[in-house]
Amino acid sequence: MVYALQNTMKTRNTDIMRYACRYILLALMVSPVSGCASSNPFSPKAPNNLYGCDQARQIIISTADISDTALIQYEGRTITLGRIKNAYGDAFTNNIFTLYMDDDLAALEREGAPILTNCRPL
Repeated sequence: MVYALQNTMKTRNTDIMRYACRYILLALMVSPVSGCASSNPFSPKAPNNLYGCDQARQIIISTADISDTALIQYEGRTITLGRIKNAYGDAFTNNIFTLYMDDDLAALEREGAPILTNCRPL
């Protein structure tokens, strides 16, 4: 009797583990898909655009259609910039770095001094 009860408990635990693994696997498979359907206000036009600049330097720029935010990756850092008014194209800043973009040309300044110039998409 005790052996039958122990065997039933092992079977029940095995079934629970099997179903738990299935649900976890299903949740992991659905998570990336649901992330694509989210209404994220930062929806990049073309994420991670690589730009080549003067002096063979590079920067990655992500801008959004409806957001006032730009993300740049420069020298191993990711920097978030907010949109500012500019008469010539788009401009983004965090009061240290300022990114200027006009069509396919970009430039990055740090505290008013240019650090990347003539940046064009690669």
